[in-house]
Amino acid sequence: MILQQNNEIDKKLLEVFKKETIDNINKDNLGFILMTIPLEKENENDITFKIYYSHKYSKEIYDLNNHDLPIINFLNKKNMLSGFELSHDKYDKCARFNAKLQNANNKNILDLFDYLENKTTFIGKYKEEILKFSRIGHPIPSDWDYESLFFVGFANDQNQNIEQVKCYWINEILENEYYINFIKESKIKGLLELLPIVQKIIPEKGRYLWGEGIDYSDKGSSNHKIYISYKEETCKSIINTFANNSTIAHNIKLVTDWAKVHTEFLGDGFAIGKNSENNLVLNSYFRLKK
Repeated sequence: MILQQNNEIDKKLLEVFKKETIDNINKDNLGFILMTIPLEKENENDITFKIYYSHKYSKEIYDLNNHDLPIINFLNKKNMLSGFELSHDKYDKCARFNAKLQNANNKNILDLFDYLENKTTFIGKYKEEILKFSRIGHPIPSDWDYESLFFVGFANDQNQNIEQVKCYWINEILENEYYINFIKESKIKGLLELLPIVQKIIPEKGRYLWGEGIDYSDKGSSNHKIYISYKEETCKSIINTFANNSTIAHNIKLVTDWAKVHTEFLGDGFAIGKNSENNLVLNSYFRLKK
């Protein structure tokens, strides 16, 4: 990946990551780059970044560091691990693993959350909410009711105990209206708070909603996110939605214009969300073109 000295986002990337890290980004090791823009006035100037590595490269790092996480072993034993991605944050370290699920039939998902309920002090409290929401996109009961639960992320303490579980659901088939109504019926407060903003951004008709995310821990549920398709009209709509704050609108345009400069990248999606401090943020995701 070649950075341009006169590009503001490229300058920020070099401030956050070692040049060696940036230089080594390629199609084989990159999953995607995440750029997060605060949408609250008090911290509007800060754009933060994360690099997510591809399954192959994440696996190499995992094996190189002699990781032997019980949750990964559990998923492998049940043939539920399709792949996983490692995130690389501003501290230049491995922050967490996101496990991409396969064979997500009802029995396997129920077994997974029985396991997590036994291994954590908090999943039992949220298990019903997670399983109920995992039916999103599957209005007709089947043996695959929870298949929309596409990724599960795990953050562990120094003793390899799970201290945070991150759930990600993917929407693939149905119109915006279905997913908006499903979120409303879920009564999950963190997602409900995001809906008015999301509905300002996306057209009433079409398929623009492609996922949701929630983090769970002893401290509660947090980091609620609703994912939106990355399209020209959504880029313009997001800028217009926050046009009343020139700094935020400028930062959004910096990020969306970055992909126009770096034509080797493709905008993969947006997420409107709340961060761990409960501040409103916009996430933008970029992948290298194949």
